[in-house]
Amino acid sequence: MASAEPAGRRNGLTGRERFRIDLDRPQSSWSPMPQRSVGEDAEDAKTTRRAEVDRIVAALQEAPVGGLRRRDLARRVGASRWGPGRLAGALRQAVAEGLVRRTGWRTYRRTDPGDRT
Repeated sequence: MASAEPAGRRNGLTGRERFRIDLDRPQSSWSPMPQRSVGEDAEDAKTTRRAEVDRIVAALQEAPVGGLRRRDLARRVGASRWGPGRLAGALRQAVAEGLVRRTGWRTYRRTDPGDRT
């Protein structure tokens, strides 16, 4: 039996309309990995991120004067067990707080007290 709707229409919507988010309708999505918010409330997420930033700062404190490449830093702090994107987020936060400084391409060092402004 042929559909009464023209070709290219799905659920009565065409083009961009199909991808518009309607906040009044339930939304769902699929991901191969669980999202970070699963089983972790906001306070736990803050505590976890603070611990990650602290581990980065501690590892860079023991690093050579020139700092560490991101790969070596990840190995020292055990970031492979943190989950996808966690190291990048913790590094961004550490840089934003002025605790860590990016010194080159994927190279970081601990900020010296004289570097902070």
